[in-house]
Amino acid sequence: MAKKKVIDKYEMGIYPRTLWVCKNVTNEDINKKFEVKDPTKIDVSYTFAWLCIDKKTGNYGYIVNISDYTLKRKDMSEIIKDISHESEHVKIMLFDEIGQEETYDGQEASAYLVGWVASKVYKTFKK
Repeated sequence: MAKKKVIDKYEMGIYPRTLWVCKNVTNEDINKKFEVKDPTKIDVSYTFAWLCIDKKTGNYGYIVNISDYTLKRKDMSEIIKDISHESEHVKIMLFDEIGQEETYDGQEASAYLVGWVASKVYKTFKK
């Protein structure tokens, strides 16, 4: 039985961006739906986060792909590590785009954003 392809869309609220979380997709699925900086570097055998534009709507955002490797992990701490890692990448890309510096006094917004992204990635992971 083929695995169901998933591309979940999550609006980022106060940030004018969208988060798409994918699993069981192909490189072609991603390159067909999204414009990315270097489409030749898309490799769904890895769990990754990328800046993208939805080709149909023109919406800017981020793709997080959950690889088969991550999906098959038995150790939950390793899954959490993968999800946290990619969530931090999304935060860094967003903060870079909006010119938000990371500071001691501003860490609460940073922590909430990483937590929000991680919760959405985990929601798709569990499907």
